[in-house]
Amino acid sequence: LAGGGLDVLVSNAGIGLSGPLELHDEAAMEAEFQTNLLGGLRMARAVLPGMRARKAGLILPVSSQLGRIVMPNMGGYCSGKWGLEAAFEAMAYELAPLGVEVTIVQPGGYPTRIWETGAKAVEAMIARNEPERVRAYAQHIAITRASMTAPRRSDPMDVAHAIAALIALPAGDRPLRRPVHPDTSVTTAVNKALSDVQDRVLSRGPYAAWRAAVSG
Repeated sequence: LAGGGLDVLVSNAGIGLSGPLELHDEAAMEAEFQTNLLGGLRMARAVLPGMRARKAGLILPVSSQLGRIVMPNMGGYCSGKWGLEAAFEAMAYELAPLGVEVTIVQPGGYPTRIWETGAKAVEAMIARNEPERVRAYAQHIAITRASMTAPRRSDPMDVAHAIAALIALPAGDRPLRRPVHPDTSVTTAVNKALSDVQDRVLSRGPYAAWRAAVSG
């Protein structure tokens, strides 16, 4: 931003709250959905009037591999990220005729503070639950705690470099999704399979041109 309009929005706020879904009380789900889904949509709504007026702009919501894949003990997190993926794919089609692009960034597990803050949120959530529920999910809780502290050796700068590369691409050449991780094979396969489904759903009718304008 240098005296003109906002060119790019990166929505990267996230909370990594895990554990079995029965233990996710309203406070836990509120924190996850407000941060991982609704926060990104609020930010997009704030910047879109200016981008639409200029018929240019790029929105980069940061999702996750778990926005396309489901893991036990990660149901709350997956739900928010799946919602993010759906919302911003729909937005990509809606913005296609208005000159604004969307690329959904899909990182894998990186060693950032999301694990530290998530572990604190998990312990607070467990403490709010009735003892019977906690006892019933003892094995799940042990797996959850181990996963939050497991070593992750990938470089978080991978994500920053991927975002910079997306911004540098010419308008019209950016993909709808960009997986980021040393191993993106599973995410890429899921993206390809669901992209084929979207082609079948939208290749005819009033949205065909919008779908054609969105790559992937």
